[in-house]
Amino acid sequence: MRNGVMMTEESPARLLEINNANMLEDVVLKYCLKDEVPQIECGPETAETFNPAMYKQDENTKSSQTRSIHRIGALTIKNLIVLMRNIGFLLFTFGSPALIVSIFCFAIGSSPKDLGMGVINNELVDCKNFTEITSCEPIQLSCAFLNKLASDRKIKLITVENVDHALQKVDRRKIWGYIKIPPNFSQNIFDRTLGRSTSNTTIFGSQIDVRLDMASISIGLSIKKFIFDAYQSFTINLLSKCGVKATGLDTPVFFEDPIYGSEDSEFTYFVAPGVTTGFLFFMSALTCGLAYIIEKKDGMLHRSLIAGVTTMEIMVSHFIPQFAVVIGQAVLAFVIMFVVFEIPQTGSPVLAFFLVLLSSVCGMAMGFMASTLFDEEKSAMLMAIALIFPNFLLAGLIWPIESLPGTMQKISLFLPGTLACESIRAILLRGWGFSYFTVWVGFVSTSGWISVYVIATYIIYNIRK
Repeated sequence: MRNGVMMTEESPARLLEINNANMLEDVVLKYCLKDEVPQIECGPETAETFNPAMYKQDENTKSSQTRSIHRIGALTIKNLIVLMRNIGFLLFTFGSPALIVSIFCFAIGSSPKDLGMGVINNELVDCKNFTEITSCEPIQLSCAFLNKLASDRKIKLITVENVDHALQKVDRRKIWGYIKIPPNFSQNIFDRTLGRSTSNTTIFGSQIDVRLDMASISIGLSIKKFIFDAYQSFTINLLSKCGVKATGLDTPVFFEDPIYGSEDSEFTYFVAPGVTTGFLFFMSALTCGLAYIIEKKDGMLHRSLIAGVTTMEIMVSHFIPQFAVVIGQAVLAFVIMFVVFEIPQTGSPVLAFFLVLLSSVCGMAMGFMASTLFDEEKSAMLMAIALIFPNFLLAGLIWPIESLPGTMQKISLFLPGTLACESIRAILLRGWGFSYFTVWVGFVSTSGWISVYVIATYIIYNIRK
């Protein structure tokens, strides 16, 4: 409308298309030039310097797609500038996944070390100068066993006077239990191991009593394993000094080499891929959602829509810089996993990297859906937390889904991170390729969730428009 006269009535996008213009200002100027009302002047400076020919465009020179690409490019540059201005937030966003992966690898999955254990050695022998068994004699064999137990520094032995003294140290959190060795242990374990005596005196006199603080089940089970391994190594060493093969000590169950993985695998190898995938998903959802909501609150979104920019173009312009940040996050997280913590990479790390990127795109799509549904940052963050943390706990990112009840296992298969995480573990720890069902179904599942989030975003936007 100009001077009370309606010149045209169309949507901004339609006006841009009809007039082959990039900006609504060009459309307004074009209609001003067509208007022949003499009372309205554009100003003396504009009249002197304006050349109408420079605003004439050939309708075949620029298509609608070209204009859309130009708008996306301009908005992307604007979003990059906004991102670079807040350098602190950018560095935090870039480095936080690598930091979280490092913290998880340090804190979760590794075998505990320097666990205090009290020792009540009723043999009354001095083990300070003992090194190892040198002959087939029943001399200082309790020292030989204790030396094996403390050799790899997983157990720290602390001498205690009696059981009451040991329990006091347990209450003060100085030790995790105690080991009690009976009198004349060396002779009895020597006769029992070599089969020279099976009397009750020999059996009970060679028995090592262990009592543990099992309040922490993981530490208790670790100490049990360390003690069994030390006893087996001690017995094999004793038999070898006596010229006896240790085959008689073997159980009827024989464990061959693992099909995948190795005997010395740590739980960290299981946790690291899941944590990397899950946290990149979370950060992508958070940053994309907040960026879109902040643009709405600042009025930039409204001004862009008035200028003829579509919602899809705005989302694509946010996606491009955020995806660049995600690539940097994933590269840094993979360097931390494979170089610093030496997580095995039996299969193709490139295939795993692409799946992590796809999972991050899924997080972006979820962030866009949340930002379309809510107008406040707090509401979007609460929704993201409500959706993401169950994904962490139920999708097998930290603990196997096989520990869940049967119904919950089936439900977990429909979460965004479950199949993707299993796929990444199959690639890195088993060496599987894209031909395996477990691998490609992770790509299919993640792509399906991206489609779900995009469709939900479109529906929510049209309802709230």
